[in-house]
Amino acid sequence: VNPDVLVLVNQRNRSLRLRLRDVFTGESESRSQAVRMSTARIARAAQRQFELYSTFDPRDLKRALEGKLRRKCDDNGIEYETADLRRAIDMIALMRPHVIDDAIKAALAEKVDVRQDEPIPEVYRGPAGLESARKGAYGVFPHGMNKPERAFAELLDGDDTGTVKWWLRNPANASWAVQLVLPNGRHHFPDFVVGVAGRPTPEGIALLEIKDDGMTGRLHARVNSEKIRTEHRTYKSVLWVYPDEREGRWYRAEYHSRGTIQAGPPFEMTSLKWTAN
Repeated sequence: VNPDVLVLVNQRNRSLRLRLRDVFTGESESRSQAVRMSTARIARAAQRQFELYSTFDPRDLKRALEGKLRRKCDDNGIEYETADLRRAIDMIALMRPHVIDDAIKAALAEKVDVRQDEPIPEVYRGPAGLESARKGAYGVFPHGMNKPERAFAELLDGDDTGTVKWWLRNPANASWAVQLVLPNGRHHFPDFVVGVAGRPTPEGIALLEIKDDGMTGRLHARVNSEKIRTEHRTYKSVLWVYPDEREGRWYRAEYHSRGTIQAGPPFEMTSLKWTAN
């Protein structure tokens, strides 16, 4: 539990900045005033946030978080009432939802079992006339890719640095595909699985996600913040990239504090050897 979170336990008031103006003289002054927060209003607003986590019953999740916060307060000698703990948890859900995401990810990491239930198909069955791909796992560019996905597949296929050994389109919802379990219980299927020379993961495998909406719009939706911060237990962080059509090159997208996804450095083939968001 972050020390900043413990501060919220005894935070019953919020400071408001008031600006007062004399209607006769026109003079104005500013002052700060402590205003007691409405626990009921905070709880109602936070409830909507907790309902986003379909992995757990919101009541069970709150009880688990309350128990953890209670133990941390006891360990640090912080006095509290049960209402203080519950209000702090609700405030965390509203102000710092990533803290709860991290707690759920840690819990899931202890329970999720990584295994290959179904082998990757030996033969790709697609329409006739597909273009050959020298490093594609099936020797062709699969159909159904959008324009940015196809462009990136061609970039991988044309690698002459010796970094890319092979690449595979990872279809969403395929029973054999690589997937990550998100804090909300949903599954995320990265766009590509790539065999990389020199990457310190089993078989040198890297996972990639292609974002075709640049650095605006849907990219900053909360679901993407959850995706980019979730690691595969075996293959580690997913590398996110997006195209800059004006420059004609690819950039990395990276998660930063305060829950934002920002532009990273230009993508290089060496980026595949290790990723950390």
